[in-house]
Amino acid sequence: MIKRGQICFVFILTIILVLLTVLPTLAADSDFDIQNGVLIKYTGSDEDVVVPDGVTVIGESAFASAQIKTITIPDSVTMIDTRAFLNCGLKEILIPDSVTVLGAEAFSSCNSLKSAVLSNNIESIGRSAFSSCPQLTDIVLPANVKSIGDQAFVYCKSLSEIVIPYGVTSLEFRTFHNCTSLMKIVIPGSVMSIEKEAFYQCNAFESIIIPNSVTCIGDGAFAYCRSLTSIDIPDSVTDIGSAAFSNCVSLKSVDFSGNVKSINNYVFRSCKSLASFTIPEGVGSVSEGAFHDCSSLTSVIVPDSVSEIAKNAFSECPNVVFYDTAGVIFNPDSLKPNNGIAFLLSRGGLWIVILLPALAGVGYVIYRARTKRTRRSRGTACKGYVSAQYQGGMGGGDMYNQSDAFRCQKCGRLYKVSLRLDVPTVRVAKCRVCPVDHTYMVCEHCSDLNYVISQPCPTCGARDLWEITGMAGV
Repeated sequence: MIKRGQICFVFILTIILVLLTVLPTLAADSDFDIQNGVLIKYTGSDEDVVVPDGVTVIGESAFASAQIKTITIPDSVTMIDTRAFLNCGLKEILIPDSVTVLGAEAFSSCNSLKSAVLSNNIESIGRSAFSSCPQLTDIVLPANVKSIGDQAFVYCKSLSEIVIPYGVTSLEFRTFHNCTSLMKIVIPGSVMSIEKEAFYQCNAFESIIIPNSVTCIGDGAFAYCRSLTSIDIPDSVTDIGSAAFSNCVSLKSVDFSGNVKSINNYVFRSCKSLASFTIPEGVGSVSEGAFHDCSSLTSVIVPDSVSEIAKNAFSECPNVVFYDTAGVIFNPDSLKPNNGIAFLLSRGGLWIVILLPALAGVGYVIYRARTKRTRRSRGTACKGYVSAQYQGGMGGGDMYNQSDAFRCQKCGRLYKVSLRLDVPTVRVAKCRVCPVDHTYMVCEHCSDLNYVISQPCPTCGARDLWEITGMAGV
């Protein structure tokens, strides 16, 4: 027969066992501020944390700066909000497939984070989601990801390999900026733009394949990729931003098509291993500093399509020689005549190349002017050119230079260069008989229309039949 005392003992022992089981759970739950399924804040001090079941959202900054090492997230969670784990002590993270939203800066500045396994149902990785995680070495982006936010992996200095899922259409601003250990990256055929500084200072990879879906490479997109040795830019690319490959000091080979109409400012600045470069047919201009400090550059092939080479485009390239597409040495100061005004050869230094029919019937005369300010000769009112060159033509003859002089077509006077940038008056007139456009260059004293009108047409010889069509574009 059980005595009353024994019953009491058993009852008390049962209560103690229940309390020992329940109290820790109650204490643990008290470490979480949860409101309507949203975990607002973790207030505990444990290093290993289990999020209570039933939580649907890990709220903004819920674990920010918490010194936790591991966390278990239940399948009830569907969203990890902005800065949820900012600057926390996590070493690894496993995000269950129930999560569909990963907010901006969700794991930013987690200095100890080494591994991240993401939900297969995440479609968007928020801005700066894993920025400044210097120990992160292992992350797999799920196939369903369609967008990766600005600076998502900036300063992930230990990340060595990543595959971008098909469906992502843009690599945004500074997506992998300063990922200095990144050696392998796969860009899918869905990507259409590589934005500003997307791979800035990714020092480890030697080559990268840009798919033919890409149309735009942004400013500084591959700048300071110091191990990059070659780049093949597909025909789909129509715009390469300023300094896109600046300071790629190991770059030796570049291949791209004439669908790119301009080589923009500083695109290849300080690519010190680049020895030769072929400007594709179709490119119209080379902008300021485009090849500045490419100190090994010795050969540049310039096609006929190039109409402008800007100031300092090839500055600090002491050994560069220019060739045309036939392999003949090409002098950027001298271009083929083509009846009328040829083109501006340099925008910043403003080399102006003007073609005129020679009145004496001996060929074409090329005058060139430069915007460099020099001293004006006293008593000289005529606005002159730096040099005049005889290019040959109908009358044959060798090229000559007459430096620092300009001979007026009307009066024949030879003027010293006007040492400020002024361009002689250039009149454009059309013969009503031919009709052929002709361009005349006269000095300041002779810049009246009567002179042009009185001249015979160089083509047919007709006089006084000129139709003045305006001033030339100088």
